[in-house]
Amino acid sequence: MQTAFFDSIAAGFDTPALRFHAFAADQIVQALEPLNGQKLLDIGTGTGHVAIAAAQAVKPDGRVHALDQSSRMLDQCFTKLQHLDVQGVDLHEMDAMRPEFRRGYFDVVVSAFSLPFMPDMNAAFTAWKDCLRPGGKLVLSYLSAQAWQPMLEGFYRILQDYEGLSDIAQNNMAQHFLVPENIEKNLLQSGFAHCQTQTQTWGYYLQPADWIDALLHSHHRMALDALSEKQQAEVLEKHLQQLDVPAQGLYLNTETHFTAAYTKA
Repeated sequence: MQTAFFDSIAAGFDTPALRFHAFAADQIVQALEPLNGQKLLDIGTGTGHVAIAAAQAVKPDGRVHALDQSSRMLDQCFTKLQHLDVQGVDLHEMDAMRPEFRRGYFDVVVSAFSLPFMPDMNAAFTAWKDCLRPGGKLVLSYLSAQAWQPMLEGFYRILQDYEGLSDIAQNNMAQHFLVPENIEKNLLQSGFAHCQTQTQTWGYYLQPADWIDALLHSHHRMALDALSEKQQAEVLEKHLQQLDVPAQGLYLNTETHFTAAYTKA
């Protein structure tokens, strides 16, 4: 189901309303430098924000491998690579829970904003750890509990009124609220030697139409897809009416946690 869903939003995933993906990718790569000559695996690459940023950093002898289960996300990524003339990136349509690479092959593994969609977090961490060489590094990025608020809670309050959407709404919100302490605990349980988290507080202003664009090209769209087209339009209209829009627009808080974990040397 999730693969089909991400296929459906791939064409609009690079909307400017979601530009925090690119900001976070740059932050990750800058924090990892120097990356010259290293082999980096980008898990859940989407349209390739991390892969494209890292491709320049691993030159001249390194390589980036980027995987995603969504073929349409990978198509978008390939188009961007061609347009930007980025070399040194290999794309793989592959299950993020079962990366098919030689054990200990990579120096660095990155998963940017894909962690909430892993059905078993500890199993994912174990699989990703096995891809890393001794002393290798895993970097995760994920939104904080404050991100996208207060607009997001208002959106889900409206959805709660629709029959059959309560469970979907609760699951989607649970995916949104990842806690660094729990992530670090799971990493250590999965065999990583140690880990640490840093938080970047940032955001930008959006007009109401851009905020709706962000919702429609994120996993929060899943709840709307359970409704008829008429009901979807009704929900979005109610949501727009409930928004308190300052003169400068709606502030999209995109506070992000970056957790790094290391394998035993």
